[in-house]
Amino acid sequence: MKLKVLGSSSDGNGYILEGERDALFLEAGVSFRTARQRVDLDKVRGLLVTHQHTDHSKYIKDYANGGFPCVAPAEVWEARAAFTANSYNTPAPFGSFDLGDFNVMVIPAHHDVPTVGYIISHPELGRLLFLTDSRVMATEEGSPLVINGINHVMIECNYSFEHLEQAILEGRTQLFQKERIMRTHMEVGTTIDTLLSMNLSTVSEVILLHLSSNNNKEEYCRERVVKSIGKEVYVAQPGLEVELITIR
Repeated sequence: MKLKVLGSSSDGNGYILEGERDALFLEAGVSFRTARQRVDLDKVRGLLVTHQHTDHSKYIKDYANGGFPCVAPAEVWEARAAFTANSYNTPAPFGSFDLGDFNVMVIPAHHDVPTVGYIISHPELGRLLFLTDSRVMATEEGSPLVINGINHVMIECNYSFEHLEQAILEGRTQLFQKERIMRTHMEVGTTIDTLLSMNLSTVSEVILLHLSSNNNKEEYCRERVVKSIGKEVYVAQPGLEVELITIR
């Protein structure tokens, strides 16, 4: 199965998982017009959205009118006034559902609006962890959430403390934004700790998501993660395509 990155920033987030017979959209922050040009729509089994912020859900109504099931927290549908026959609410954390041959389990995420992550399974894929816009990977009560048996990881790596402080000094990030950034997004050290909490023996690669252009640097972030986990690491950028090869 192949991962195609449409966008992975505050300008708009969107991804496609595409296999021989099945495909899945992740996030609706990139227009459906753009997304549909990158995939055979006859393969698409659905869309998953994590939360209501515009860079993740702006175009969800257009996707929902595409004729396939679209799943998102209830607050997304309310914020976008996008209820259609294809609109579905995510179940509670650790609930699961099927979209064609994709099986999806919901996990909690920790942002400043109701947000979820997903564990996505498929015969061509194995198990993929998708977690973005969350300061940690934890239960709803805040206890560490350890997930094993994962083959592919797509995880937030939004900022580094060093680059955030530098951006504030240079005026590229405002001081008042610091508290929110640290409360709602994952710092590179937290990303590394989260990855190291997992059994990485079955993980083929890690894709780092939603890097801040002001508060992080791509090569710095990637090099730190590679050095820490010893796995193939990619930084999600528009146009990136990764063949997701599963370690059995």
